Amino acid sequence: MKSSRDLEDDVLKKAFSSTEPELLELMDVLRDCIVESCAQYRTCLKKQIEIIERSSTNGIFSDGLDELPEYRSLATDLNHELNNYVVLLKTVGEMTYQHLITSVKEGSIQNVNLISEKYKNLEIILQQQLDENRKCETELNSANRNLILNTRVDY
Repeated sequence: MKSSRDLEDDVLKKAFSSTEPELLELMDVLRDCIVESCAQYRTCLKKQIEIIERSSTNGIFSDGLDELPEYRSLATDLNHELNNYVVLLKTVGEMTYQHLITSVKEGSIQNVNLISEKYKNLEIILQQQLDENRKCETELNSANRNLILNTRVDY
């Protein structure tokens, strides 16, 4: 999987040439990166939920909580990476719009419908992935809340 920095470099290079096949290829790469990052992010969140639920059963001083910071850090990094992909998607959207305008002006409309439909599908995929992420984040928040509420403090 390409990092958002590598993908950003690709976007900038292709922004200047922006031929249709390159734009379509870029959308495919971006889609794959978004889906993969979201899947990894959700895996981290689910692992945190497992650790928290196990700790609420075994007590907050159980060994499992030692793993939690590692997964939180990884989830933060993946979320940051995903935010970079969202920015790149907006850049691709602007490139797509500019390409379509240029194609209409030059009368060289070849794959206008394909490009616009592919971009729209990319936006839909992103929204679906973000919705799935929010569900996992809500589950994690509930697990954290339950751990706090169920933790007994003996004085």
